[in-house]
Amino acid sequence: MAEYHFVSIWQIQAPIERVWEEIYHAERWPSWWNHVVGVDELEPGAADRVGKHLRLLFRTRLPYTMAHRGGPAGHAVLRTLQQLVELEVIVRPLLVYVCENPAVLRRAAAELGAGSAPLVCTEGQPSTAFHHLAVALKRGGGELRYHGDFDWPGVAIAGSVMRRRGARPWRMSAADCIAGVRADVDYARLTGTPQPTPWDPELGEVMTATGRALYEESVADALIADLPGHGLAH
Repeated sequence: MAEYHFVSIWQIQAPIERVWEEIYHAERWPSWWNHVVGVDELEPGAADRVGKHLRLLFRTRLPYTMAHRGGPAGHAVLRTLQQLVELEVIVRPLLVYVCENPAVLRRAAAELGAGSAPLVCTEGQPSTAFHHLAVALKRGGGELRYHGDFDWPGVAIAGSVMRRRGARPWRMSAADCIAGVRADVDYARLTGTPQPTPWDPELGEVMTATGRALYEESVADALIADLPGHGLAH
């Protein structure tokens, strides 16, 4: 698929307050931004516009119209590879956490909202869309911290993300596994082919010794505790 950058640059000779007024009121964009052909209000939000959701329709030289849903910070959104390729991803240097299970993402959105550090969910095996986003984040100076399931497929995914995208482990040590196993009442038996854990060789040994799989949602309390603000975690 050919890469397409959707970039529009405007230079407005006006006081900053007037410029912000035009950016703030997205429903006015079609009157001066010819690529925006429609703005639909999906959720009104509060009187101060917090919680407001809009659907923006863009039309460019591409032979179709692109729809983008915009909402407040702290809400989980799904991004497809097509969206990530067609709309340029611009990031500033920051710490981004990555989890494997969407249950962790839902809890972060529900409990922390906009107070959460950035969190990306792979939903199991990372997709091409995830790798595209990870490349953009690293290129922008971001740092990735990864957590996944403590089972053999989970640590294989963790090793791949760390190796391919330069992510660092996030509560993926032998000590974290032991603490989680001790606290987990409803556990599953560890099955499958053992996988290497080069970021912490002792982890593989601990997993084999306990014979228990530890899924991400069972240690979500510790993960959620790391997310308020943008501080570094374990």
